[in-house]
Amino acid sequence: MESGWAALEEIQKYNPEVLICDIGLPGLDGYQLLKKIRKLGLEISSIPAIACTAFTSREDVRHAFEVGFQAHIVKPFDPDKLVQTIMEVIHSRPDNRD
Repeated sequence: MESGWAALEEIQKYNPEVLICDIGLPGLDGYQLLKKIRKLGLEISSIPAIACTAFTSREDVRHAFEVGFQAHIVKPFDPDKLVQTIMEVIHSRPDNRD
């Protein structure tokens, strides 16, 4: 996506199963984006979310979890680690029926 605002618009259109989000998005950063998603009050507001970012300080990780990300992975990342993390957040959803 070109910006956090564009991502928010697309998320509302397509209702994805999981959000993988960079924190350093222009216009609306990943923290702000997830806060807005969580406030939508729709089914999408409970989307599992993964912060995929180069922001790696303890404070960055803590903040990601505080705003509602279920996982934090560091760029550059191992594709297998990303797949594993996606499966973990999807299967840990309270409404998961698998």
